[in-house]
Amino acid sequence: MKIQLCRFDLVGNKKKVVVFNINDRTLNYALVKANDKVEFSYPTNSADKNPDFTLSASRNELYFKNASAEYKIYQKVNAG
Repeated sequence: MKIQLCRFDLVGNKKKVVVFNINDRTLNYALVKANDKVEFSYPTNSADKNPDFTLSASRNELYFKNASAEYKIYQKVNAG
């Protein structure tokens, strides 16, 4: 079973990032182009190690990393 955790559009282009998990055990993410084709995804195959992740409800934040990048996804509320 695949469950989408979050999805957001990137500023400056028509791409989006989708973060999802499979069977409540693994974190996966994909960069999706405007035509809904996947440009990049991690892990690329089952031999890749899924990244550990931290979900903080109090900070509205999801943090994870792989060998070459660190990601922090958060919600920022604009006042006014």
